Amino acid sequence: MTLDLSTPDLPTPDLPTLGLSTPDLPTSSLPAPNIPTPHLPTSSLSTLNVQTPNIPTSSLPTPNVQTPHLPSGDDRGVAGLPIRLVVAFVVGTAVLGVMLNMVSGVGALTTTELDAHPTPDVVHPGNGTIAVAAVDAAGHAVPDVTVVLSADTAGLAGGKPVVGRTNETGVATLRATPTLSATADQGTLTITVKPPSGQYADRRANADVLVVR
Repeated sequence: MTLDLSTPDLPTPDLPTLGLSTPDLPTSSLPAPNIPTPHLPTSSLSTLNVQTPNIPTSSLPTPNVQTPHLPSGDDRGVAGLPIRLVVAFVVGTAVLGVMLNMVSGVGALTTTELDAHPTPDVVHPGNGTIAVAAVDAAGHAVPDVTVVLSADTAGLAGGKPVVGRTNETGVATLRATPTLSATADQGTLTITVKPPSGQYADRRANADVLVVR
C-alpha cells in the first residue's frame, strides 16, 4: 500500500488594503513668533571717572649708590709688592744653592784622595806592630797624616783605638794587640786617616787588617 505525503494546496485569503495617507498641512496657517528686541538707552550709562593719584616726587628717598674705588697703577704696584718679594727670595735661594753646589764640586775636584796601606795586612792575636803608609792618588807618601786603627769584628786589647802619625816617609808605626773572641776564628780591624790639610780627603774606605788564629 502506497502513502500519499504531498502538501495540500490551501487557498490564500484576500486581505483588505489599508489606506494610510499623509495629511497636507498648510504653512500659512502657522503664526510667526513676535520676539521684541529690548531697547537700552545710552543716556542711562554713567561715565567712569578714573583719577590718577598724584604722588609727590619729593617724598621718594634718593638712592645712595657708591662708586667702587678702582686701584690706580701705583696702588696695584704696592699691592703686588709682597708677592714680588717672595718670588725674588725663592729664586735667589735656588740660585744660591746651585752656586754653593758648584763651589763644593770645584773644591772636591781640587782635593786628593788618601789611601792607607797596612803592612802586614794579616796578623795573629797578641802583641804586634803594624806599619801603615799614607799615599795620595799618584802613590806618593804623605807625611803628617793621623792614622787610627779601630776594632771591628776583631778586638783590641784595652778596648781603645790605636792612633799614630806618619813621618817624613809617610809611614805610621802602630803597636797593637789584636784579640778574637773564644768562638771566632778571624776578624778585622779598620783603618781611617785624617788628612793634614784641606788639599787631601779620605772619602773611600781603606783596606782592613785581617786577624786570624
